[in-house]
Amino acid sequence: LWDHQGISEAAGILSSSADAVVSIDVEQRITRFNRAAEQIFGYQADEVLGQPIEMLIPERFRARHRQHAEEFIAEPTVGDVTCTEA
Repeated sequence: LWDHQGISEAAGILSSSADAVVSIDVEQRITRFNRAAEQIFGYQADEVLGQPIEMLIPERFRARHRQHAEEFIAEPTVGDVTCTEA
């Protein structure tokens, strides 16, 4: 388990990353949106937190994204690795 210091350090790294970090929950709603994501997508974190991830996906890719999400939920794998909850 993570202690308070570890969580704070990880949050600081994600916040200051030059790469966009966008996290979602099981309902495909945005739960984390760092500063780099704000710059890339043009939204402030408070505008997107709790919103569907599809708001960031161009319309032409949304159907395919839904399909990928449904496939992942049915069989959670990445490459040859099966993803399970700890």
